[in-house]
Amino acid sequence: MNWLQCSNCQRLFVSFDEKVNIPNFINAQLCRHCSNCGVNATLRGSLVMPTFLKDLSNFQIKLVWQNAGVELMEAGRLVFIGYSLPQADFEFRQLLSRMVRRDAEIDVILFHDGKPGGKRKYEEECKRYRQFFGARKVTTYHDGVEAFVKRLTTPTFVAKGR
Repeated sequence: MNWLQCSNCQRLFVSFDEKVNIPNFINAQLCRHCSNCGVNATLRGSLVMPTFLKDLSNFQIKLVWQNAGVELMEAGRLVFIGYSLPQADFEFRQLLSRMVRRDAEIDVILFHDGKPGGKRKYEEECKRYRQFFGARKVTTYHDGVEAFVKRLTTPTFVAKGR
């Protein structure tokens, strides 16, 4: 929600403090770089959604994807927060399958409130992670982000080197 892309030069503009996509639908902004060259090119939202149909042709997005691959190759531990690893997110799953180290530890932080439907969904998501990552160590947490962060600061968790 915070990335805009120029329709002319393909530059990406990122705002860390606001969701610039939403106001841009009402009052489209012009690319400041193209405007300096006399071209009135509008900025449009750039979202990479977890679906089968993605447009990853933008040069800047390709660089982000490549850098993500490098970071994944170097990571000894990955933490997924609230992400269900859907089948439709094919490109991301492909990136993970090619780049994540065999000895990487995977932490999956999900949440379910104990309701029957929530528990079944949680178990399906855990199974999806375990099947996808195979022999890698996958640890799942069902009590959400806040509990996970509290667990990180407990002396036993820190002493185990996690």
